[in-house]
Amino acid sequence: MKHSRPLISLLLTATVLVDLVAVSLVGFDAWELRVWPDPTLGALYALTFSQASLAAIWAALSTASAPWRLTGGFLVLALWSLGLAALSGGAPGLRDSTECVVLLLAQAVLIFVPLWGVRAKHFRLATAFQLPAISTGDAASRPLQFSLGYLLAWMTAVAALLGLWQYTVRYDLLPRIAAHWAEGGLLALAHTAIALASLWAVLGNRRGPWRPMTLCLVTGAVISTFCLLASTREHVVALLVLLLVQTMLLLGSLGVFRVAGYRIRA
Repeated sequence: MKHSRPLISLLLTATVLVDLVAVSLVGFDAWELRVWPDPTLGALYALTFSQASLAAIWAALSTASAPWRLTGGFLVLALWSLGLAALSGGAPGLRDSTECVVLLLAQAVLIFVPLWGVRAKHFRLATAFQLPAISTGDAASRPLQFSLGYLLAWMTAVAALLGLWQYTVRYDLLPRIAAHWAEGGLLALAHTAIALASLWAVLGNRRGPWRPMTLCLVTGAVISTFCLLASTREHVVALLVLLLVQTMLLLGSLGVFRVAGYRIRA
């Protein structure tokens, strides 16, 4: 569909502009003064995690070739990771950016793995005109071939992943307390649940109220769980900002894809 390209281009442009504005509002000089739980950081992290979710969804279900999909997903994670590291500027806040990199990678993997299973069932995120008919016999008899561009794309994807770890992860700043890892794992699972529920609610093909109801139930359960586990009122406010803004950003971005004609199609 020709009208889908301008919509997606506008979405990408708006996303970049919003990212620049958000980073500018947080401010390089004021970063050290902002410590979690700060609602401003909650909104910034919501932007970060929502885009990591979108990158993982695109990497798993796009009709593009595998190395380009993975490269694009890694690029989003790398840019946000480098941005958080630059904002911290070597200050104590760098610990937050290191933990955030681990959370971004964990969330991306948790989203990518089940969607890769969905892709194995021949489902794709595409318009009605993008999916050619699948011929099992032709696929089985086709020889395994790799073009030079395909190999270069894989090398780029691997280099992006290695660079992400090399320049953004400080092993000496990783949490040493088991409770921190448990909290991080719970956050990654929560972001994953919201992302998958949002994807199904907006781009699923099944009719009826089940898709929006599932999203409401998942989001409500995640918010209730974290509010019960939060130790202070400030944590509750920051978590509410993080989860609600993340959900709205996911719904808005996926809604643009729906208007452009994209669905999860077999």
